[in-house]
Amino acid sequence: MNEAESGPPASYQVHASGQVRAAILALGKQAASLGIGSEFTRALDRIYERLATDPWSLGELIRPASIPGSALHVGSERPLTIRFLIDEERRIVFLLQLFFYPSSL
Repeated sequence: MNEAESGPPASYQVHASGQVRAAILALGKQAASLGIGSEFTRALDRIYERLATDPWSLGELIRPASIPGSALHVGSERPLTIRFLIDEERRIVFLLQLFFYPSSL
């Protein structure tokens, strides 16, 4: 894929722990069983894109974190809500928790 196809380079690295990645897989299976797997995947893709390019534009600041230059946020892209930490100094976003709220519940 060339740069024109892939878009601009990400300005933040996005990290998720093994536990968070496992939760994403489990929630994706749940979404698929409810018939909204593609909606789940699109929302997750949009979240990752925003976190990689401009995480400050996603959601609300919960509070400054104990690490200087970092902040704890919560953001949503239906049917998902996430908690994430922005480490501005290192330009890293840590995906901390993912919540799945299908409209059928």
